[in-house]
Amino acid sequence: MRIEGQANAWALGDCALIINMFDNQPSPTTAQFAERQGRQAALNLFRVIRGEATQPFRFKALGQLCSIGGYQAVAEIFGMRISGFLAWFLWRGVYLFKLPTWSRRIKVGLDWAWDVLFPRDLSFLNTDTTQQLSHAYYRPGDIIQRRGEPARFFSVIEEGEVEILQTTDENPEGKVLGVRGKGDYFGDTALAGNRPHTTTIRARTPVRLRQLGSGLFSEVASTFLPLRELLADAALRRSKDFWARVPLEKAVLENEPLASLVEPPATLLQKDVTLPEAINALSESPTGELLIVDEKGHLWGTFDRHDVHQILAQIAEIPQDQRADLPRRKLRDFVPANSLCVAQNDSALTAAMTLLDHGRPWLPVVQSKDDLHAVGYVRGERIVNRMIEKLGHRLADQSSAAKAG
Repeated sequence: MRIEGQANAWALGDCALIINMFDNQPSPTTAQFAERQGRQAALNLFRVIRGEATQPFRFKALGQLCSIGGYQAVAEIFGMRISGFLAWFLWRGVYLFKLPTWSRRIKVGLDWAWDVLFPRDLSFLNTDTTQQLSHAYYRPGDIIQRRGEPARFFSVIEEGEVEILQTTDENPEGKVLGVRGKGDYFGDTALAGNRPHTTTIRARTPVRLRQLGSGLFSEVASTFLPLRELLADAALRRSKDFWARVPLEKAVLENEPLASLVEPPATLLQKDVTLPEAINALSESPTGELLIVDEKGHLWGTFDRHDVHQILAQIAEIPQDQRADLPRRKLRDFVPANSLCVAQNDSALTAAMTLLDHGRPWLPVVQSKDDLHAVGYVRGERIVNRMIEKLGHRLADQSSAAKAG
């Protein structure tokens, strides 16, 4: 019905207080009244279009039906009160005849009749999230796990990148300690130690995860020896003890902008170049490290001499009669997309921790985490050299200050 004081606003059903002109009482919020109100509102809209006066809502209730389970119901229809199976049958019949076509009514009616004659099929629905394998999606900026929260999932990154944050009560936004990308994982250390998370994980880009519940993860890790050894090795590599032993070096890198350490790329490879063209470009590269970009210039992946060894292993698996087209095959057919990178506005500490975390000698660098245009790469030895240089200056300044004092 038209809202008072409004020319083009209408309301009906549970969201509206509509007076029934049959008894001058507010209409009950039931389906039979809402259905008639919808029809009346449509007719009133048609009258407005034709310039006619609208009509008030008027309807005499037909009755009430309520199922109470076990093929039993209670009903009041045209003043008569009915209960039991007959009331349940009438209740189902009313809803059956509201279906749009006879074919559907017959199909649904036969299905309901079958349920009356034979017992229901019961199945078990496992709602224990600790035993589930699931997918999860996060938008940039979403918090995936927070410091201090109990560990519930072991997460593997299928697409995108996440940031590892060191947060405190005084600084809930935290500092970026590192970046993890496709194929990386997190949550294992807290699960293995049965303790809360010590870092916060935030989505850096759109992220898609495959997650194992804590119970399922414990079962797999305890019985699958290679996985247990892999996780133990990763936990040792990611240990904070290293940075706890070098607090001055950590402070130096934390205040050093990464932009000053970025080396511009000699060549940017398009992901659609042929395999021979990519290998020739790699052989001519002075560093042996190339960035692969898409048609927009966004970072798509990386290509170095280690990838050549992987490509040789892939070629060995190709049947002899299918190797004739190798000179025409694209680089993207052999090198997977891998956008793990750091941004120019990150700190040198973020790059250093990411390199250590992944055991890599270099990382690609993009404009920012919101702008993935490739601008160059950063190598581990440059970070170490800068750290030693800055640390030397700092210690010299402290020594001079001590002598002057």
